[in-house]
Amino acid sequence: MLGVFMGIFPIWGYQMITAIVLAHVFKLNKFIVIVAANISIVPMIPVILYLSYITGGFVMGKELMHGMLHLIS
Repeated sequence: MLGVFMGIFPIWGYQMITAIVLAHVFKLNKFIVIVAANISIVPMIPVILYLSYITGGFVMGKELMHGMLHLIS
């Protein structure tokens, strides 16, 4: 259950590291925790990618292109 929780916990980029550390602290099976932490909410992937694109543009101080189709071509 720790792996599933860490898989949906919104600390993107640090989920796996945190899951491994917590598995070590709680003396859980690290392999099972890692496998369970790799779940994803498939319908949310486009939203997460688009919000990551907007956040990256804001952080980098770049003007955003209208629509994400420019990224593909």
